[in-house]
Parts: sequence; structure tokens; C-alpha cells
Amino acid sequence: MFALLCGSAGFGMFAAAHMRATYRGRETFDMMALVIGMLVTFAGLVLGLLTATVKAAYHGADHDIQEYALQLTQFDQSLRDLGRASDPARSDMKTYTAALIASIWPDERPPVGVSYPNTSGMPRVGSSPVVAELTNRVGLEIDIVNPADPLDAHVVEACRQDYREVLRARQGVIEDAREGLSTPFSRVLVF
Repeated sequence: MFALLCGSAGFGMFAAAHMRATYRGRETFDMMALVIGMLVTFAGLVLGLLTATVKAAYHGADHDIQEYALQLTQFDQSLRDLGRASDPARSDMKTYTAALIASIWPDERPPVGVSYPNTSGMPRVGSSPVVAELTNRVGLEIDIVNPADPLDAHVVEACRQDYREVLRARQGVIEDAREGLSTPFSRVLVF
């Protein structure tokens, strides 16, 4: 874009020297100044709207990440309330969380004390089949819990509900990673 603007300015200076005097008059200059002023105003308006859109998307993504962390914490507490029956699910949630940390921040020191799959091939943004399989396994482990009494049945149902909320929050974070400036819009803006 910078090269295009510089080339256009150079071509304009070259072409101005070779134009007839009628095209270099004060009226033509005033008309061009008016058109350029309108274009600059339009570009400023569009860039302002673009900045507001990016800011709103950033705040939305930040909110979704915080909600995801909250849902994971609440889900962990529900699993703790379930007791020893939830140990396999809690172990897989620790593996899941460690894998997420290691895949999102590969340059940082990896989590210690928890085994997790190799994250070198996982994408830093978006969904990973390995991580999706871990979350699926957690859901299956909750589904096989057989409650002994009505209180346990209530706790198991709360775990299932919290698991669904974690999945919903996870999907929100994944969808936030896919949002971006549309290609047609950026081409029109550059034009």
C-alpha cells in the first residue's frame, strides 16, 4: 500500500508537468482539493469504525477467555464435590489444562508434575483434535458415574451441567480465534 501511494504521487508529479494549462488551473486544483478532502474524511471514518470493531472483538474475546477460566474452575469444584468417583475425570482435566498451556505458550516453561500429550504440532489458535479428545473423555467419565443416592445424583447432574458449560465456553473461545477482518472489506478499504 505504501509503495502504491508513493508511486501514485510520483506519477501525479510527472503527469502534472505534461498536462495542458487548462487542467493545471485554480478551478481544477480546488476541485481536486475538495475530492481529496472527502476521501480523507471517508478514510478516517472507516478507520475509526474499523478500530471500534477490533476493540469490541478484543474485549469480547477477553470476556470469553475469562468466562472459560471461570467455567473450568467451577467444573473442577463440581468434580471435587463428586469425590473419588471423579478422580479419572479430574486427572484428564489436569492433562487437558496442561496441554492447553503448553500449546498456547510454547516458549514458556512447560507445566510440571502433570503428564500431557506432545503439543509441538498443536495449533496455538483454534481447535486441536488431541485436546478435543481429552474433553470428550472427561464427559464420558462423568457419564459412567453411577450415583449411590439422590444427593450423589444431584451432584452428578451438576457436574454434567458444568461440563456442558465448559464445552460452550471452549467453543466461544475457539470461535473468537476465527474472527477477523473480512477479505472483501479489506480490499474495498485499500481501494
